[in-house]
Amino acid sequence: MSGQQWNNQQQQQQDRLGYDAQQNQQNLNAQRQQEQQGQQSNCAQQFKQAGQIGNAQQQQQQNQQQHPRLIH
Repeated sequence: MSGQQWNNQQQQQQDRLGYDAQQNQQNLNAQRQQEQQGQQSNCAQQFKQAGQIGNAQQQQQQNQQQHPRLIH
């Protein structure tokens, strides 16, 4: 095999590797974005739940103030 052919083959392999690496990176980025979006929606749900829990606790406290428990 002449040196020129060998160089061409090496270049093609590098191009292919570079392309694969690029594709992998794009796939990784897409996965990360999906995960982040998933986490963001989880955060929103957790905030909502925390808000509901907070409201429930406030209502309990108000009930106790209106009807103080008898201390035996």
